[in-house]
Amino acid sequence: MIAPPLVAVQHYPADLGDFLRMPDSAHVYMPAAHRVASLLKRWILGTHQGSVAMWQMPFYLDEFVFRFNRRNSRRRGLVFYRMFQQIVVTPPTTNEQLYRGW
Repeated sequence: MIAPPLVAVQHYPADLGDFLRMPDSAHVYMPAAHRVASLLKRWILGTHQGSVAMWQMPFYLDEFVFRFNRRNSRRRGLVFYRMFQQIVVTPPTTNEQLYRGW
C-alpha cells in the first residue's frame, strides 16, 4: 500500500515577546483562542475527568478538533454517510500493514 502524501505546511515562527509588547490584549489578535482553550479544558474535565496522559494527548486533541469543527454542522448524518463511502472504497488493511506501519 502506498503511504499517504505529506502535506507541506508553511510555518511562520513568531516571538511570544512580540505579542506581550503589543498594546492590545491577545483576544484582539486571536479572538477565538480563549474560547477554544476554555472548551478544550471543559471537554477534558467533563469527558475524561481530567485524567489524560501526555502520550494520549495527540489522540484526544484529534478527537476534540473533529468534534469542534462539527459542532454547528447542520447535516451530521452526512458525515456518517461519507465515512461509509470511504469504508467501501478503501481496500482492507492487513495485520502486517498495521504492525509494520505505513
